[in-house]
Amino acid sequence: MNLLKEKSTDEMWNEIKSADDYESFAANNTETFTSADISECLNALLKEKGIPLKEAVKRSGLDRSYAYHIFSGKKIPSRDKLIAIAFGMKLDLDETQMLLKRTRNRPLYPKDERDSVIIYALLNGQRLDITNERLYERDFDLIQ
Repeated sequence: MNLLKEKSTDEMWNEIKSADDYESFAANNTETFTSADISECLNALLKEKGIPLKEAVKRSGLDRSYAYHIFSGKKIPSRDKLIAIAFGMKLDLDETQMLLKRTRNRPLYPKDERDSVIIYALLNGQRLDITNERLYERDFDLIQ
């Protein structure tokens, strides 16, 4: 499963519109359909990016044992916890959006001011602590 090079939604739209039958469309897109298996998705990203779990957890700012429970599938993270993990894995905006969508979470939305702060941070490679400072300055909930 290569999550970083998956088909775009537009590609999926084009394929389903031109499909002769659903079965062939589904067979060609088994790896692209969203998955509720957050642990599988996160671990595949770690592998694809070549990031040690310990490093990603440390940079995420999450409680270590809670983060390990997320990666092992014992805990289901909130959207914000996934965003913290995205910062921990140094995902860019597209990768973070993909992670949120693949795990059936709402993607970041630029018309939401809090989300726009996060989007800006991801686009500019900022660390989570800097992002949280900017959120705090604007009186938004921190990513934690």
